[in-house]
Order: sequence, then structure tokens, then C-alpha cells
Amino acid sequence: MVPNPLLLTPRLLARGLDDLHAIAEAARALPLSKGDPTAVVREALADLDAVADASRRLSEVESSLAERVDRVEVHLGQLLQALGAVEARLTSVEAQLGQLAGSARELAARAHGLEGAADRLTAMIDRIPGV
Repeated sequence: MVPNPLLLTPRLLARGLDDLHAIAEAARALPLSKGDPTAVVREALADLDAVADASRRLSEVESSLAERVDRVEVHLGQLLQALGAVEARLTSVEAQLGQLAGSARELAARAHGLEGAADRLTAMIDRIPGV
């Protein structure tokens, strides 16, 4: 039910007119009020065309991306093979280093045994006159 405007207080009436003025200003600011509606529709259709073009290119981008992923997978396979060979070589080197360490310990033990003999030999040489 719409109240009778003659029964409203002047302050309430002024506020209502201000609100009506604000609504009118907002309506003027809308793009539809500044140009003809067919221009807005044309712009919307152009935007839709751009979206359609982008969606068509999306399948091309997807194909290109799939090819790149396939190439990366091939390279990763090659890299894994190479790393497997390196791992095998490192295992071999590790085994050889273990053998070398064992040989070094054995050599150190023999050298320690020869050290005493060398000291005794030096003492004997020192006792030989004229040497």
C-alpha cells in the first residue's frame, strides 16, 4: 500500500526525493543508458567470440603440452637408465674401495712388523766397525 504523499512529513518526503534522485543518477551511470542497447549486445557477442576462439586454441595448447610431457617422459626414462648405470659403477667402486682398505690394513700390519726388524737391522749395522 502506497501512503498518501500529502500525509508524509516534509523531512521524509525530502529524503524520498533524495533517494529517487540517487536512483536516477545510478541509472544514468549504467552502460545501457549511455549508448544504444544493440552496441552492448554487439560487445557481449564479441566477448563470446573471443571466448570461443580461446576455447578452440585450448585444444591446440593441450596437444602441445601433451607432446612436451611425452618428451619429458622420454628424457626422464633416459636419465633413469643413466643413473642406473652410475649406481652400478658406484657399487663397483665401493666394493673396490673396500678391497683397497683391506689391503691397506694388511700392508700397515706388515709394515709394523717390518719396523721392528728394521730397527734391529739398524742396530746391527751400527755395531759393524767402519760402516
